[in-house]
Amino acid sequence: MSMSSRQIELLAPAGNFQGFIGGLNGGADAFYLAGTKFGARAYADNFTEEEMKEVLFLAKLFDKKVYLTVNTLLKNTEMKELYDYIKPLYELGLTGVIIQDFGVFEYLKEHFPGLELHASTQMTITSLKGAKYLTEQGMKRVVLARELTLNEVKEITEAGIETECFIHGSMCYCYSGQCLFSSLIGGRSGNRGRCAQPCRLPYKTGAKGKEEYCLSLKDMCTLEHLPELIESGIASFKIEGRMKNPAYAAWVTHIYRNYIDKYLANPNGKFVVDAKDLEQLKTLYIRTALQDGYYHKYRGEDMITKESPAYSKTDEAFVEEITNALILVKPKKQVSFRADFRIGEPCSLYAEITIGKNVYSAYVTGSEVQEAMKAPLSKEAIEEKLMKTGDSYFAVADMEVVTEGNIFLPVKAINELRREALEELQKAIMADVKADRVACLRKKDDFSSVNSRSDAEYVAFVEEREQLQAVLATDYIKRVVMPYGWLLADDAEILCNNCRNADKEVYFSLPAVARGEIFERINKALSKAKEMGFGEGVYANQTDTMAHIMEHFPEFKCIGDLNLYAMNNSSVNWLMQRIKGYTIPVELNKDELRHLNTESGEFILYGRTPLMQTANCIFLTGKNCKKCKETTVGVMTDRTGAKIPFRAHCDEKVCYNTIYNNVPTSLHKHKNITDSFGVSSYQIRFTIETAEETRKVLNFYNNYRNNHKTDEVPFAYTNGHFLRGVQ
Repeated sequence: MSMSSRQIELLAPAGNFQGFIGGLNGGADAFYLAGTKFGARAYADNFTEEEMKEVLFLAKLFDKKVYLTVNTLLKNTEMKELYDYIKPLYELGLTGVIIQDFGVFEYLKEHFPGLELHASTQMTITSLKGAKYLTEQGMKRVVLARELTLNEVKEITEAGIETECFIHGSMCYCYSGQCLFSSLIGGRSGNRGRCAQPCRLPYKTGAKGKEEYCLSLKDMCTLEHLPELIESGIASFKIEGRMKNPAYAAWVTHIYRNYIDKYLANPNGKFVVDAKDLEQLKTLYIRTALQDGYYHKYRGEDMITKESPAYSKTDEAFVEEITNALILVKPKKQVSFRADFRIGEPCSLYAEITIGKNVYSAYVTGSEVQEAMKAPLSKEAIEEKLMKTGDSYFAVADMEVVTEGNIFLPVKAINELRREALEELQKAIMADVKADRVACLRKKDDFSSVNSRSDAEYVAFVEEREQLQAVLATDYIKRVVMPYGWLLADDAEILCNNCRNADKEVYFSLPAVARGEIFERINKALSKAKEMGFGEGVYANQTDTMAHIMEHFPEFKCIGDLNLYAMNNSSVNWLMQRIKGYTIPVELNKDELRHLNTESGEFILYGRTPLMQTANCIFLTGKNCKKCKETTVGVMTDRTGAKIPFRAHCDEKVCYNTIYNNVPTSLHKHKNITDSFGVSSYQIRFTIETAEETRKVLNFYNNYRNNHKTDEVPFAYTNGHFLRGVQ
C-alpha cells in the first residue's frame, strides 16, 4: 500500500460536546468519549443521553467514528445496567466500545453483534503475545501500553494486529490498569475512573531525602516523529485529553491533522515541523515541558517533571482564538436541493447528500403554489430562501429550482419546506443502521452467585530467600509462590530440594509486566523447572503472560494474579474458562464480595498491596541507580511522613519498579466474614519483611486460623477496602 493511500485514523478526545465540535472542526477521523456511566474519566463533563444522540448523528453525517469508553472495572451489581446503557447507542450506530473488563468484553460480544470491541490501554497489553490473544478472542483493536518502544509496536503491527497508540498528552507514571495508588491512599480508584493523581505529589527519595516530584511524567508530544510512527503500521493515533479545555482538543487535533496529511501527501519529501507550531502546543495545558514518550527509550530522568507537576501558563488569548475558530463555528455538511414550484400543485423539494460511499435522499411536498396577483416570486428569491439553512448542520452546495408561471408562495411556506426536507434527510441518514443491529441477542439478568466452600488452603508469596525459609518451616502453609527468576539462580536445585523436603506445593510468580526479552527468560526458567520436575504452576499478572503460559506451558496450572482483574461474575467466568483460579480484587468491600463467585478465587488476608508497576525507575530519577548489583529495595516518603517502599526488579531483561502500600492490609479482625466467602485459598503475601517479621506474621495467622485470640498485633496494618470499598 502506498503512503498516499494509507489510512491513518486521528482519534480525538471529547470530554464534552464542545470538545467534540472542536475535534470535528479540527479534522479528527474518530472520537472517544464517555456517557453517564463506566468511563475512566468520571470527572470529565461527559455526555448526556441527548448529547450522545446528537454526537452519533453528526458522526454519521460527517462519516466519523465514535468509540464509547466503558474502560473501567464493573462490580457485579453494575453488570445488570450494561445492556440498557449500550442498547440505544448501539441502535444509533455507535462504532465501538473501549473495554478494560473481561466480563464486559464477553457480554458485549455476545449481545451486540457488529459492535467493535477495543482492548483499552487499561488492559496493560505490552507484547505481541497479549495483543494476538485478545484479537483471537474477538477484540478488533488493541490500545497498546504507552510504555512500549517503537520496535515493540512494530512487532505487533507487523503481525497484522490493529493497534491504537497515544501520540500526545498527559502520561501516567504507572502502567495503565496496574495502578492502585489513588485507590488505596484516598479511596478514588483509577480502575473506576476516579484517579486523584497521587503521582503528581512530591516525595522524598535518595540518601539526601530531597523532596521532588519523582513520579510525575512530562506530557508527550510526538509531532516530530510522525513519519516513523506512520510507517510503523499503527492504525489509530490517539490524543489524550478528555479532562482538558475543548480548545486543547481542537488545536492539537488541528496541528496533527495538518502534519499527518502533509507527510502522507509527500512521504519522500523533507518532513519539517514549524517551531511556531511546537511553541503553540506548549501554551495549551501541558506540564512543565514536552517530551516524546517511550517510543525511543525504556525510561529516563528527562521524562520526569521533578521540579513541578503544575500546568505551564496557558495563553488565554490563544485559547479564545481557537474557541472562535474551531468550537463556536458550527460544522456544515453539503447537501444538494432540487425544488419544484408549479401553479396549482404542491411545492416540492428533493434533498440529497453523499456520506462516504453512500447517498441519502429525502422528498417532501408543501403548500399549493398560487398564481401571483401582483409581483411574482422569482427563481432567485426562492433560491435565496432555500439556501438559509440557519442553525442546522447542513449547507446547500448545489441548487436547482424549477418554476412554471407567475407563482406566489408565502416565505413561511418556503422555509417550512426546507425545514421538513432537512428533517427527513436526517431521519434517512440515521435509519441506515446495519440489519444486524436491529435485533440484539438475549438479555442476561442473573449475575448473582452462591459460595459454599469451607476448605480454603493457605498460600504464601515470598520475594526474599529469608522469607522462604520461614515459610518452609510453617506447616499450615500448603503452597509457596516464589519469583520465577529464582529458577535461574545458582541455588535453584537447593531451593527445589528444600521445598520438596518441606512438602510444599510450589508456584512461580511471573513478572508484573512482561515485554520483549522477558518472555525468553520465562521460557528458560520454566523449561528448567520442567527438567527438575519442580513446580506445579504460575501466577500471571496480565493477559500477555496468561496467554504465553496457555500456549507454551500448558502443563503448568495458571492462576490470575492481583492485576488480572475479575470484579464481576462475567469476568470470573471468562477467566475460569481459561485458567485454574484468580486472585480476588482488593477494591471490593465485604458486601460486594457476597455477590461475587469466589469459589475459584484466592483471597488476600495479608500483604502490602502493589500500588504501582512502573517502567521508570525511582532509583534512576534520584540519581541513585543500583546498576543491577546492589539491594533493589528503596523507600520514599510522602508529605505526611509515611514511608512508601518500592522494589526495582533489576534482574529482568526489561526492568521495572513496584511501589507498595506503606503498611500491609490485614483482615484478621474479620474471620467470620472472610470464611463465609467460600474461597479456594487464602494468600499471605510477603514483600519487604525480614525473616523475623515473616515468622511473626506466620505465627499470628496460625493463631488466627485456629481461632486463637491474640491481644497484640505484631505489625501496623490497614483494612484496605474491605470495609469501605471504592465508588
